[in-house]
Amino acid sequence: MRSIIIIIGLWLVCLLSAVAQSPVVIEPEGLDSELLRQLERELPDESEPGSAFEARRQAERAGNKLSDFLNSQGYFRAEIDTAVEDGPPIVPRLRIRPGPRFAIGAVGVTYSDRLPDLETGGLIDANLPLTVGQTGIPEDVLAGDRSLVKRLKDNGYAFASSDAPIVLGDAEKAEIDVTYKLDPGARIKFGEIQYENEVRTRKRFTQRLVPFKKGEIYSPDQLGELNKRLAQTRLYTISSARLADNAVASDVDGDTHDVVLRLEERPRNTIEIGGAYSTSEGVGGVVDYSRRNLTRRGDTLRVTTTLAQQEQSVAGEWTLPHLFGYGKTVTSNVLIGRENTDAFERATLLVSAAYNHTRNENQAFIIGLASETVRETDNAGTRTLQTVSAAGTAQFDYSDDLLDPTTGWRGRVRVEPGTVFGDEQLTFISTLIEASHYWKFGKKEDRGVVWANRTRLGSVAGADTLSLPTSRRFFAGGGGSVRGFGFQDIGPRDLDNLPTGGRGLFEVSSEVRWRFSKNLGVVGFVEGASVTDDPFPNVEDFRVGVGAGVRYYTAIGPIRFDIATPVNPQPGDNSVQIYISIGQAF
Repeated sequence: MRSIIIIIGLWLVCLLSAVAQSPVVIEPEGLDSELLRQLERELPDESEPGSAFEARRQAERAGNKLSDFLNSQGYFRAEIDTAVEDGPPIVPRLRIRPGPRFAIGAVGVTYSDRLPDLETGGLIDANLPLTVGQTGIPEDVLAGDRSLVKRLKDNGYAFASSDAPIVLGDAEKAEIDVTYKLDPGARIKFGEIQYENEVRTRKRFTQRLVPFKKGEIYSPDQLGELNKRLAQTRLYTISSARLADNAVASDVDGDTHDVVLRLEERPRNTIEIGGAYSTSEGVGGVVDYSRRNLTRRGDTLRVTTTLAQQEQSVAGEWTLPHLFGYGKTVTSNVLIGRENTDAFERATLLVSAAYNHTRNENQAFIIGLASETVRETDNAGTRTLQTVSAAGTAQFDYSDDLLDPTTGWRGRVRVEPGTVFGDEQLTFISTLIEASHYWKFGKKEDRGVVWANRTRLGSVAGADTLSLPTSRRFFAGGGGSVRGFGFQDIGPRDLDNLPTGGRGLFEVSSEVRWRFSKNLGVVGFVEGASVTDDPFPNVEDFRVGVGAGVRYYTAIGPIRFDIATPVNPQPGDNSVQIYISIGQAF
């Protein structure tokens, strides 16, 4: 009992210390209540003084700090007197007379020997950073100086600078006049691309990344865009672009500076290993080998081997980025694989090629051709089919993070017409629309709670379900679809209670994610889907699963552990499904 009392006593002492106020007392003269509260918040934390000398030192320290604060708020004539009240107790006191709050009286700009061009000078004169009558906050004055230098740089004056602004005060009017002293320097044009060191990558490829032309007026945004594009190639451990120190040419319109690239290439070979587990799909592993810069054109050869209980495959992908200009990429693929699920057994040889036009970091448009030869066995028997198809895809990504989005949205529309030869002959057109949205609750800088939602709509027209190759049917259920149901288990079934897939898909997911620490978070989710023989998706036989999970956040994305159960199971469905994987569910 005694130890408990001691602990409680220590806790109370700590609590009282935490909320203790500064011993310095402010005696306001002409202070409004809001300014008084601000000054009291600025008082330094100190213990009760033990002597008059210590109290006097505390008052002086507090007075100096509050004097600086009042100056920062435009009170340039504040008067602060210090005093000590003899004890007991001994009390340090401050008598504060803030005086008038100064306003901006006049704003002007002067230049050194060089003047900016008339257009830039007019922009500066028309958009001065301070206005007459506003409060004369020193930080606003300094921020205005920085904004004027930035405006010069944005208009081609790459080496613009400034001296300290001239500030003159009028005590009687309580005003300050501010004059900014700018040195624009020469207006700069972009010159040639130069290399600080030799690299393997062909210069013709690097030139496609350059967003400006020789002779264009310098823009810091354009130079920043080049730096971003160099980093996005993932070819370099270090990449930077900067203006050369010395001009290579000068004329009446300005100086020309080359752009110097410093590039250090990363190792060309990478091996990545991943895995996943679920009670419906079993254990799976992926080994991914990448060879960068195979032909010195920034290209990547990627070979992915998948070994899982339901799928075994080897896929090769060769990507030629920016082949026809920046953002215009060609990709070719070859895949050999086998799948063995409750719905079908399939051996596949797929060859495809695609042209990807990435308009910006948010939008991409893809057109492609594919030839797929399969030998599959399902409830309709065994057959060999060859499918030739074209596909057009529009992708939009306005989310804030690729692996762990918290705000924004994503969308994807894919249309694929195709023809099937072999044991079946038919034509079809498949359409798939996907969208997801992410809302974050709480302050932007906080981890907070994220509400994520996803919807999928799919339709296949032109052939009945059982005539379609299984790769062109829609299935639902499993870790990437509706958790709580087995892989591909939602939708029509045959007489043996095995899934057949369908031509219509309607799928929705909603998940609440709470990341409560740097590395840990929890989620709760509800998901549902309907797969129909009819090409127009509907909510008939809509199946719903609910569950919860844990997220462990790493540098490469969250590792997720989910457990889910079906709300309205079909005969033969398990009551619980478990999923372990990398990355958010969507």
